[in-house]
Amino acid sequence: MKLANLAVILSLLQAASAKVIGFTIDDESCSGLGPNVTEQLAACERYFDELKNWTQLAHGAGLTMSADAGTGWVCPGTAEATQCVNITYGGKNASVAEHVVDLVDTTVLMDYDTTLEKVTDRAEPYLNYADSVGKAVVIGLAVVNPGDEKQWWQNANEKDLEDLMGQVFTSMKVHKSFTGTAVFTSGSWYNQSLATPYTGPFYTPVSMWYIDPSVAYNTTLQQSWLTFATTRKVSGWYVAPHHGDRPLIGGNPQDQQAFCALIKKADALGIDFSFFSSLSDANTQDIPFIRSC
Repeated sequence: MKLANLAVILSLLQAASAKVIGFTIDDESCSGLGPNVTEQLAACERYFDELKNWTQLAHGAGLTMSADAGTGWVCPGTAEATQCVNITYGGKNASVAEHVVDLVDTTVLMDYDTTLEKVTDRAEPYLNYADSVGKAVVIGLAVVNPGDEKQWWQNANEKDLEDLMGQVFTSMKVHKSFTGTAVFTSGSWYNQSLATPYTGPFYTPVSMWYIDPSVAYNTTLQQSWLTFATTRKVSGWYVAPHHGDRPLIGGNPQDQQAFCALIKKADALGIDFSFFSSLSDANTQDIPFIRSC
């Protein structure tokens, strides 16, 4: 791997012109964590092949490929990785973490914490390796939905989320692979902005996971969401366009047109979209949609 890879990633992002920049995958079947090593070897072989096929498809369409990843997928590394085993793939014996970084453009860390020390401990094995091979890493952070019981890995409110985000941006700028943060979930973050409004400062680049499909076709809700995203300096949105009973692509043509209109509005605000999809849907529906929208 050459350091020039990061330049290629950035050129793909620029070429996509802040509309739909690519695809993303969330598959936790392969981690390299025991106790069933034989099962992991088979699962990882399938997963790495899938990542390879995804990246080839995305790059062939001028798009980028990202993957969610667990911070325990390093060997050796964090305390929870004590049963971690390296995997041989493509002639290379390495941790699942390194293989994922090698196979996609951007790795999105999907394990969360609430202090800079712990976030750093989780993220640095990925960042250090990605620095060395010219790939990109996004660090995930989480916030509890108002009224729900707070979990240990969730920030309590929007202020705590942004304070931690600011610390992460300051601390991680030493890593050339660090390309921003992502918030889990967009709904929790949006609801927190209504329940406990925060006036900033806000930090970017920041993406957010998932979308309420009705945001595409409910104009009142859409405007509220876009206002929220603009004030919070949101730069990316992960979307599953085929999810649920009312898909945004491949279902009602009017909904698909409304989704395209939302993407164009977001584009004008500097917000990128990345799609959670299947290889089949990406090839037969999503890429034609992206080209025509």
